[in-house]
Amino acid sequence: MALFLVALLQIATATEVSWVRDYPTALAKAKSSDRLMMVYIYSDWCPYCKQLNAVTYPDPLVISKSRQVVPFRINADKKENKPLIKKFGLLGFPTILFIDKNEQIQGKIPGYEGPESYAADIDRFIASYKASPAMKSRLARNPNDSEANIWMAALKAWRSDVVGAEEHLAIGRRGRYRGIWYARALCAIGDIHQLGNRVDRALPLFREAVTTAKDRYDMGYAKISIMFCHSMKDEKDLMVATAKEIIASSTMPEEYRESAKSVLRKLGVQVFNGSHGNRINP
Repeated sequence: MALFLVALLQIATATEVSWVRDYPTALAKAKSSDRLMMVYIYSDWCPYCKQLNAVTYPDPLVISKSRQVVPFRINADKKENKPLIKKFGLLGFPTILFIDKNEQIQGKIPGYEGPESYAADIDRFIASYKASPAMKSRLARNPNDSEANIWMAALKAWRSDVVGAEEHLAIGRRGRYRGIWYARALCAIGDIHQLGNRVDRALPLFREAVTTAKDRYDMGYAKISIMFCHSMKDEKDLMVATAKEIIASSTMPEEYRESAKSVLRKLGVQVFNGSHGNRINP
């Protein structure tokens, strides 16, 4: 009983994510517990990494959710970590990978996320991992299974296999499935195109994700991605219009609304209590 109470006290008073010290230990823990590894790849100079460290990882919800995975972080500035980073095909900082006991990627966060959406992503990737055996079995029995193909499209995209992802998406679209995996697959493929500066290919995917999302985090992610796509294309008016839509949405996760407000402020658009005023001169 005493040991049980101590364990409860430790959980209640935890103030940070319990990062595992080295990769072999993290992999061993993933194998023994059949949990995903949460691999955070960062650089000391990366501003969004610093924001993750200051805002997201100290958050109580994220700390709590992190106990469902095996947290491990890699400093990309250290020479000895280069082979491990190369192994997973890093595209930028920060990158958070969710890796199974067989060292296969089961999910990816390609950049900064605030606590609310980050915690939702942990749930999302765990759910996808748990669904994996059933989905693969369904695909083996029926290669045209709509839901299983959409699920596989998301998985392929998280593994940066855009060709495979789009092939499965095309098959899945021919069926009627438009459930929870659909918008996630669209966003995951859209991320690849956005990171590759193929914004015109990313935008239609994110727009479709907004209209089909079954989850407010998926909808919010798609909407904020549209805003940044317009930024990449230097389409200021469309970027402002999208930011205003995000701020006005009562179902939008608060961190996405705050991000949109920040964009408007940088552009000289004054924001009052969740609404926006006229453009002001800097």
